[in-house]
Amino acid sequence: MPIVVTQLGTMAMGLVDTAIVGRVSEQALAGVALGNTLAVAVGMPAIGVFLALEPLAAQAIGAGEHRRARASLTAGLRLAWMLSVPVVLITWASLWLLPAMKVDPTAIPDARAYLLARLPSVLPFFVFLAAKTYHQAAGRTRVAVEAVILANVAHLTAGWIAVFGDAGLVRLGLPAMGLPAFGAAGAGVATSVSHALLALWMLGPRGRVPATARDSLLPNEPLLRDEVRAFERKLLRLGFPIGLQLAAEVGIFSLVALLMGRIGGRAAAAHQIAINLASLSFMGALGIAQATSVRVGTAIGEGSREDTRRAGFVGIALGVSIMAFWALLFATAPRLLARAFSPDEPVIEVATALIRIAALFQLADGAQVVAAGALRGAADTRWPLVLNVLVHWCVGLPFGLWLAFSLGWGAKGLWGGLTAGLVVIAASLIVRFVILTRRSIARA
Repeated sequence: MPIVVTQLGTMAMGLVDTAIVGRVSEQALAGVALGNTLAVAVGMPAIGVFLALEPLAAQAIGAGEHRRARASLTAGLRLAWMLSVPVVLITWASLWLLPAMKVDPTAIPDARAYLLARLPSVLPFFVFLAAKTYHQAAGRTRVAVEAVILANVAHLTAGWIAVFGDAGLVRLGLPAMGLPAFGAAGAGVATSVSHALLALWMLGPRGRVPATARDSLLPNEPLLRDEVRAFERKLLRLGFPIGLQLAAEVGIFSLVALLMGRIGGRAAAAHQIAINLASLSFMGALGIAQATSVRVGTAIGEGSREDTRRAGFVGIALGVSIMAFWALLFATAPRLLARAFSPDEPVIEVATALIRIAALFQLADGAQVVAAGALRGAADTRWPLVLNVLVHWCVGLPFGLWLAFSLGWGAKGLWGGLTAGLVVIAASLIVRFVILTRRSIARA
């Protein structure tokens, strides 16, 4: 549950951006949607590297190898610095590709302003991910919850003031101070501020490994440089397939967002509302997936095949149960949810239809992300990558394009293709986990 809360807290920052910027203009909301899409797509391969800490750290802790576990943490923090440089440069370069993507030209200035303002957030977010993932593998989840609560308070405050300036202060009953309204760029500033707080909290006194923890180093037991570098290579070897798998999935949603921009600013804004809600529900299942990855990895480190299978199947059942709640909410109150993010009635109409479609794929989305987490705990990262690429890009996308443009379903057609892809992937990953756990699994 603390992992789920952490994931929801991280996602809440994006929802705050959408809710605040949605009150500026349709173009500002569409610009933030496009900018966020590019930022997530570029950073996803690197994020996979930090998720690879789950199996490596959990297996080392389960086997009682505390020095190897701590070496994985040091390797993760070092890679956070190294990977942030290319991610920032590629994200910056992607700004100039927006006109070539034929998106709504009125949204491009806001997308560029938002992305430039959030570029400083890349490094602290990677540091946060590395530290958070390691502490989760060791069973210490409270510090990350504290970090996201603090960051969300700062994000809401900074976002409101930076987006609206003096007008925002006046709405809160405070005196004007001569602050300008930065609009979409203000949301990027708030992201940079809140991510910096996430990293500082995880690296501060609350984020240190307790002396009595089972992964603490013994006195006069330094980490070996060669061991740290070996873990860096393992993280890259296991992590990039994870990142590419996530990129294949997120990339489909990103491409759909860009295609929505071609349909029009209204469709792009509605897509941003619906995808933020679907992403919020996904965070709960993703938290269960990360916990499942840790439990599977620990069981493998302890050499228990029975516990490995149990952890995977219980995790999948929990993930589906959580998503069943969201499916019911999306199906029964789509208009109410859409209205919370935009007062624009035409945008609400399109968003309501998309939220109803999101209700259809909740169970499949929960099953596939937890099954992928179980496989990640077993250090099986290549099969999920292959399945995601083949199904999303060879089944879901063509089907969605056919529905959207050949049959004229528009935004609803694109989301119909996403639903079909998620169903096929969920079934495929569960079958893969069943086959893999029929025998004992070697440690990574």
